[in-house]
Amino acid sequence: MKWIILILLMCAGAAGLTLLIQVEGFMVIARENVTYEMRIGVFLFLLTLLIITISVGTLFLSSVLRLRKVFSSWSSTRGSKRSRSQTVNGLIALTEGHWEKAENYFNKAIKKSDTKLINLLLAAKAAQEQNNPHQRDLYLKEAAKFEPEANIAVSVTQAELQFNSEQYEQALATLTQLRTQIPKHPYILKLLSRCYAELKDWEKLYDCLPDIKKLKVFNREKYLQLQTMCLHQLLVTTAEKGCEALQQKWQQLKNEYKKEPKTVESYARLLIELGAQAEAEALLRSTLKKQYSTELVYWYGKTIGRDQTNQIAFAESLLKKLEKSAELYLALGTLCHREELWGKAKDYLEQCIELNGPVESYLILADTLKHLNDEEGANKIIKTGLNKSVQQQSNNLISSQSMLSLTHGIY
Repeated sequence: MKWIILILLMCAGAAGLTLLIQVEGFMVIARENVTYEMRIGVFLFLLTLLIITISVGTLFLSSVLRLRKVFSSWSSTRGSKRSRSQTVNGLIALTEGHWEKAENYFNKAIKKSDTKLINLLLAAKAAQEQNNPHQRDLYLKEAAKFEPEANIAVSVTQAELQFNSEQYEQALATLTQLRTQIPKHPYILKLLSRCYAELKDWEKLYDCLPDIKKLKVFNREKYLQLQTMCLHQLLVTTAEKGCEALQQKWQQLKNEYKKEPKTVESYARLLIELGAQAEAEALLRSTLKKQYSTELVYWYGKTIGRDQTNQIAFAESLLKKLEKSAELYLALGTLCHREELWGKAKDYLEQCIELNGPVESYLILADTLKHLNDEEGANKIIKTGLNKSVQQQSNNLISSQSMLSLTHGIY
């Protein structure tokens, strides 16, 4: 439309100039020693022609530039669509386990992608799955250089990939540096705790427990499992240095940890193994006064206190306060058997067996019956105990086979 208007204007101008050429008079242009002389009509015609030429040229140039811009935008949009398609194909290949194919897709997408950082991180993941840590680190290095503000995200990804490839020392170095920058980052603490556990650095894991609990890195159940494991392993490792070192470490633990029955059980068992029977008995007695635990009362029966008569009396006092349990009767039967109180030992152990007590209760009862000159009863109890032991082993085997079948079914 613009071109049509312009042509009409040019025609009208040409017609007007044709009339102007008839106008009398001359136009003189002088420059230094040179003089140009022409009729006024011719001058106006040439001037109009120059203006029209400049206008047409300007219009043409602007059209060319606009066309170039449209083409560039179209090309860019087409490239972005292709890049997004390659990213999607790469994700599909990555999910299906085609690592090399996925890496190729991500490499192609990086060139014209508006999400270059994401493609670099995904390419690093694909390289990781191909056991190519060198190429993985190159992708991560390029990602950090491309997007400096995403250094934290890149470093977290790097630590996660290092951990998954069992490069625990490298992952720990990356996470330690990250924690100095963001000390209260839950996911960093989670990865850090896993690294410490793999490296069996229980001291460092112990130091992290308060922050892990405060930031709710794990739910309550998983946190308690982590805490119990950490404290148990810390005590076991310390026990290798001797009983004195173990007792010092126990004193250094926070009071809230020393109230946990499982932690008390771990400490008491180690004391028993190291020959500190009296200390173990005192600890278990003190804890049982505050809270009852079948595991603790079981190990209480294994200890040898300074005053064993008083120890039996305390265990019997638990019968009056708490519900009767197989573990409590076993502890009482064991304590009475040790003190050669055969009649009481027999009664307690029989009650333990009635409550479906462990196999060891049959063995202790059989020995007690021998001391009571009841050989027939002892042999009968041993036979019953052996049958129960075989049955338990069979049940465990069936349970293992069922689990194995279930596992095969899943995979």
